[in-house]
Amino acid sequence: MCFVSFIPTKTGYLLGSNRDEHILREPAQPPLLEMLKGSQKNILAPADGKAGGTWIAAREDGWSIVLLNGAFETHLAKPPYRHSRGLIIPQLMRQEIPPVAWEDFPLQQIEPFTLIMTNGKELWEMRRDEDRSYQRALDCRIAHCWSSATLYNPEQQQIREDWFMNWLDATKIPNTRNLRDFHQSHPGPETYSIILKRKNGIETVSTTLVECCGHHLNMLHADYRSDKETQHPLSITVKNSKQEIGTKEQLV
Repeated sequence: MCFVSFIPTKTGYLLGSNRDEHILREPAQPPLLEMLKGSQKNILAPADGKAGGTWIAAREDGWSIVLLNGAFETHLAKPPYRHSRGLIIPQLMRQEIPPVAWEDFPLQQIEPFTLIMTNGKELWEMRRDEDRSYQRALDCRIAHCWSSATLYNPEQQQIREDWFMNWLDATKIPNTRNLRDFHQSHPGPETYSIILKRKNGIETVSTTLVECCGHHLNMLHADYRSDKETQHPLSITVKNSKQEIGTKEQLV
């Protein structure tokens, strides 16, 4: 959950997430379509293999949420925590408007984290440190990127942002495929490149991309420990104020 990109498009948005974890952590489950308990909306999300929950999810109405470990700076873990950060996204996705629900969301005794929420028309950055919650609305008409505060110092975060913006300037029409290529790139030293690999066993284990385009939402997930890339389209057609949902799964 350590490099996130957001790019607005003419009909929606692209959202990318590189997950950096220890290679001995239990493998994640690939994205599945499910209806959340207590909600009438479906989401697409991979599942963490250790603590459950997820680091990225996309909902049928266009809302997506992605998580990065850490808030503003690296922190010293102080367990026990009430529950895993990965359970926060499913809880917020049960709410009608996730950024509104954040204002009163119980986050005490949760390890620091950052959430990015968007539906293409709004873009929110939410941070939680040891004591307080923060939120700010960002300009959804321009691209943004984030790196985890727990793995990258401010200088490295800026270098990674420069790589992203330079790539974006050179890319005529960003789409899922070329954004995937960037998320799989090695523009610098492997200790802080977009694809990360460190001697302590922390490395990029997967890339997950969300494409929201008109009435269609797609999630592309590449697991580098299984060498599989899975595409999960979720099609939404609005008819008579009701949403008809169709799904399919395809290994590519």
